[in-house]
Amino acid sequence: MIHTGNQVYIGDSSEAKPAVASGARFVEQNTQTDYLYNGSTWINMGNISGANVKEYGTSVLIGSQVSITSLSGGTELGSGVTFGFAVRNISGNTPMYLGGATGVNVPASGKGMILYGGDSEEFRLANLNAVHVFASTSGQFVTYLGVV
Repeated sequence: MIHTGNQVYIGDSSEAKPAVASGARFVEQNTQTDYLYNGSTWINMGNISGANVKEYGTSVLIGSQVSITSLSGGTELGSGVTFGFAVRNISGNTPMYLGGATGVNVPASGKGMILYGGDSEEFRLANLNAVHVFASTSGQFVTYLGVV
């Protein structure tokens, strides 16, 4: 068995998995199976040759300039499945507020995360429509770039 230093153990299926801290990983070399220790038991996370492996996007979703309203609730960026995306408030704009899409999480004047002119923010969300943008001055623009 090999210990790599970050609680990752590499061995084969004939070896006993060690009793270690929660969050440790064990990879069986001969079966290419990945296990995660949850503090009491080892959980089979799947075959590392394809199943349960983190996926990454294969193309880019480009948003044209989106006009943002100063009405409470803001403007939805668009709709599209993503692995993540970035929003940029165009340089020279007044501050904008970023928030969620529904209920108490929607942005409004003084409510939400501030995005100053020229700044951008990245999100690891599955859809563009999860973020709404509120403008201090109606009619200013943001752009976005997503990974799909």
